[in-house]
Amino acid sequence: MNPPDRFQEAQTVLQNADCLFDAGTVNAAYDRMARAIRAEYAALNPVVLCVMIGGLIPTVELIKRQIGRASCRERV
Repeated sequence: MNPPDRFQEAQTVLQNADCLFDAGTVNAAYDRMARAIRAEYAALNPVVLCVMIGGLIPTVELIKRQIGRASCRERV
């Protein structure tokens, strides 16, 4: 399958996909996860590692919500 065929296939999948959760619902879930992580590790300074297969976006979203003790700006 050449690249244009893959692009067309991806477009077809996107057009036929169902939206299971809207952006607000997903963001609320990230907020809940970040609060739970902060509560669990409040006294620690966790190292955040990302699993690259499916984990990049959730990792970024959690880091944006400052799951550690200090934000990057506070450490510089």
